[in-house]
Amino acid sequence: MVSNEKHFLIIDSSYFDKQWKKSSVKIQKILANIENKKNDYKYNKAEKGFSFGEKNPVPVVDVFLEVDNNDTIPTLNDGLTRTNYLLSKNVKKLVFSINENIKLKNTKSYQVINIHSDFC
Repeated sequence: MVSNEKHFLIIDSSYFDKQWKKSSVKIQKILANIENKKNDYKYNKAEKGFSFGEKNPVPVVDVFLEVDNNDTIPTLNDGLTRTNYLLSKNVKKLVFSINENIKLKNTKSYQVINIHSDFC
């Protein structure tokens, strides 16, 4: 994956999948709750997109987080099928770019990384 962003959320995929299903956004709720992620109607396009590897990397998906009663619910602006594709492959962690204004404490389920301050 590739991104010009400087702020990322690394999140445990099982935690993300559980929380994503709570989304109030209708299309996300539908896609998040597909039992077999390969049944996402655009799954084949994601599979093709990931097949190019380093020659044409897949963009990192932006995530917005809604915090409701200490419950963190992710919302995706785009990349729903890319995310379902990765979940279908049983990845352990997902990486998203996030708004730099998000203030989250790192937990065992996710970690926020600021490239500028964490690595420079």
